[in-house]
Amino acid sequence: MALTDVKESWAAHYKNIPLAVREKGIEDAVRWIVKRGPWTYNNLRRRLFASLGIGQGTSLLQAGSGIGKSGIAEALLAGCQVTLLDYSSRVLESAREVLRCLAERYPQIVSRVCVVQGSFESLAFENCFDITFNEGVLEHWFEDAQRVEILRLLAKPTKVGGKVMVFVPNQKNHLYRARIAKLSAMDPSVPPEKAFTSEELRQRMEEAGLTDVRVEGFAPHLSFGGYTGFRALAFVAWLFQQLLPRRLFAAYGYRYGFFLVGIGTKR
Repeated sequence: MALTDVKESWAAHYKNIPLAVREKGIEDAVRWIVKRGPWTYNNLRRRLFASLGIGQGTSLLQAGSGIGKSGIAEALLAGCQVTLLDYSSRVLESAREVLRCLAERYPQIVSRVCVVQGSFESLAFENCFDITFNEGVLEHWFEDAQRVEILRLLAKPTKVGGKVMVFVPNQKNHLYRARIAKLSAMDPSVPPEKAFTSEELRQRMEEAGLTDVRVEGFAPHLSFGGYTGFRALAFVAWLFQQLLPRRLFAAYGYRYGFFLVGIGTKR
């Protein structure tokens, strides 16, 4: 799909979501952001961002943010400045509502998050952010050249020496493949997607001019809850992974990672 086609497909999808579903999504997002625990997505993402130096005084751009859960959570937990960027005005309305709900308990969140409506190719920012990241975006382009171009656009607003981070579906995870087939049948308005292998993600990031690229299988235990619906099984999988020797964990993560995460440095 072309860049414009993907943007318009998502905008149309968000526009057609019923009000009751939108309100439930906002409630779920607020609960997700404040949830704690060593096995939670928030905690694992926080450790990953902290390893890159994100904290107070640093800046983060979530490009193609959707409702912006991860970016808002990072602003809350790390105290960094976060910009949420998305093409859809409708989904950004939901992001602002999430912020309003959180501000009742955490008033400091208001000064830490900026919401911007816009698109990758028209982005006016350049060399502004310590980290630019996205989740659930890159897989909606199928051609290698298109994927490389999106990564280049993500690098543009990133400071020289800063990091570009992308979370993408893991092609080798058969639980993901079964889940996405079911979701596509249930809601055909969601734009189609094509997952990555770790080798493909690394190659596309290097072709986009990023250096020191590393790819990891992220939070494999979440595959057993997020894709199957059995959250207790996810917790058991997390306990198992704590006992898994580190020398075996990389291969396990590539196979069962809930996402693949690629991290590269802007020259």
